[in-house]
Amino acid sequence: MNSMMLVTLSGPNNINLLSAIGELAVKYSARLKDIQQTRTSTRITLHVLLEINVADDASGNDYHRFFGGLTAAIKGYAEEQNCVVHIDSVLPSDVTRSAVAESRVLLLAEKLTVSDIGAVVATAESHGLIFETVQWLSSCVESSAEDSAEGKQPDNVAVNVVELLSSSRLGSLSAVRHALLELADELKVDIFIQRNTYDSRHRRLVCFDMDSTLIDAEVIDELAKEAGVGEQVSAITESAMRGDIAFDESFRQRMALLEGLDEKVLAAVAQRLRLNDGVEKLLFNLNQRGYKTAILSGGFDYFGRFLQEKLNIDYVYANNLDIVDGKVTGKVTGAIVNGERKAELLQELASKESLSLSQVVAVGDGANDLPMLSLAGMGVAFRAKPRVKAAAEFNVTYLGLDSILYLMGFSTSDIVEK
Repeated sequence: MNSMMLVTLSGPNNINLLSAIGELAVKYSARLKDIQQTRTSTRITLHVLLEINVADDASGNDYHRFFGGLTAAIKGYAEEQNCVVHIDSVLPSDVTRSAVAESRVLLLAEKLTVSDIGAVVATAESHGLIFETVQWLSSCVESSAEDSAEGKQPDNVAVNVVELLSSSRLGSLSAVRHALLELADELKVDIFIQRNTYDSRHRRLVCFDMDSTLIDAEVIDELAKEAGVGEQVSAITESAMRGDIAFDESFRQRMALLEGLDEKVLAAVAQRLRLNDGVEKLLFNLNQRGYKTAILSGGFDYFGRFLQEKLNIDYVYANNLDIVDGKVTGKVTGAIVNGERKAELLQELASKESLSLSQVVAVGDGANDLPMLSLAGMGVAFRAKPRVKAAAEFNVTYLGLDSILYLMGFSTSDIVEK
């Protein structure tokens, strides 16, 4: 006959629970069936599933001697070491091995509360996603008493990150993703959910839109200001980003308004462009780890090449800004880099780098980015328009672009400060 016991021990961080329980298990002929240990700065907690084996012809007294003896021995050790102990008798038919996580949920914010995490767990569980592991991924830095009283975050903590892992097998994550997206807006935190697969942890190519993604501007709007047609062009740009007008048509209309612009203004506009939050940190870390990067932009190649040199980006594909005799002609030359072309370029780059599409990350904010966001293994909408945000699988709304590193599997200790 045999029986199972689930032992949970929690004690001071300076003791070796595994060694002690292992010795007792051997003494009472118990076999290890499953194990999990966690350690914090002050406590260590061990969960261990043990099987008690007794010969089929053994008497009930023999069985109880082994089971009761092991129980008493563990409780005695716990008392001696000032541990909290809980022991459950478990039927073999009720035992399931610890499963590999099927899904991964990340919470990212400048400030996370226990209430925030609890709300995410409750929402996910209401859709059948049960979490076995919840862990803090960002560095734990104590704030001063004064900061705590004022509700401030320490200066050297840029983001708080919590990871939740679930072995629940859901046929689709769409319903829970939609619910978590609504909760994210309510809590003002970024919440991501993804399948925990090999490719989700081994992305190798990251493709970026440029305007309003890498930079906090639409370059064509900045050029339009220099040409004295800023309001007209901005209105067309906004309509295109919302998806109200086809990108190609909007591009032609805006280009026509730039006719006669002096090429000397290009350098001045490039110098005043402001990078979005986290861009330099993100690109620096991607370059450090050997990722390939690309700009796939419906903007202009002049500014794409400017950013390529500044950020050490591998590939740039953007529209040609046609200039004759030092003046912008207002005409469109060559194929327009629209949404469909961005998706084609993403596929071409993945093939060139011998990667599957599941290993590609695409980041953008506008409607013309949707084709490449949907094609990539990880499509991230960054501070996006409502239509794009609703369609994208992942959304960064409240933090900088460097938060994508966590989504790609980095932890705080992996991220290098430039």
